[in-house]
Amino acid sequence: MGPFLNGAFAGFAKAGDAISVVPAYPNLEFTEPAAMVADPTGPRFFVAERTGLFSWISTDESTTQKNVMLDIRNSVKGGGEVAVLSHESGVYNFVLHPNYAQNGYLYAFYTWTANGNDIVRDPDQSNGHFGLFLRLSRFTVNLQTRTIDPNSEVVMIHLRVVNGGHRGGGMTFADDGFLYVTIGEMWNPNAAQSISDNFLGGIIRIDVNSTGGAVSHAPIRKMGIN
Repeated sequence: MGPFLNGAFAGFAKAGDAISVVPAYPNLEFTEPAAMVADPTGPRFFVAERTGLFSWISTDESTTQKNVMLDIRNSVKGGGEVAVLSHESGVYNFVLHPNYAQNGYLYAFYTWTANGNDIVRDPDQSNGHFGLFLRLSRFTVNLQTRTIDPNSEVVMIHLRVVNGGHRGGGMTFADDGFLYVTIGEMWNPNAAQSISDNFLGGIIRIDVNSTGGAVSHAPIRKMGIN
């Protein structure tokens, strides 16, 4: 890893009596918070819960106000009975576009199903794992109200889930302006060793700005729509 960090490794703190853990935001409650991102336009954080609820909160940890930005719980699978049946489901992560202050773009990675809150019981897995899909989507935040219209969703990746876990979820924008997303091998070790015909076990690099030219090219479809 050294070469990728320019030889600079972070220092390690020594465990001891000088280190303690205290609750952040003791006056707020979240259901399985999955990701927390600082808002570059003001003193607030965005928080995504596994169930599909996105909120913003003040950086003041004494706040009692939790402001809903986006609620997609009816299509996100991530709680209750579904969590037992499909294991690692729900919202995994989200990031903001480097030019978020101008375009309001938020990218989210989560599990989706067309059946809403209904569970697709499919023991032979012919319809995938309980009818679930992995989705990478772009949403647009209203920079004045800090709310998100669910209809602003632009689906970028829609991939059938084939097992109960190992679905990835790492996301970051690199200095090259590309969005990098990790997708797990879904408990298929063979998929983890080959990225020639599927996304499983891969790191996907996306030119979200569609720069084109010598920088990027349009994706080439090699798999079926379903």
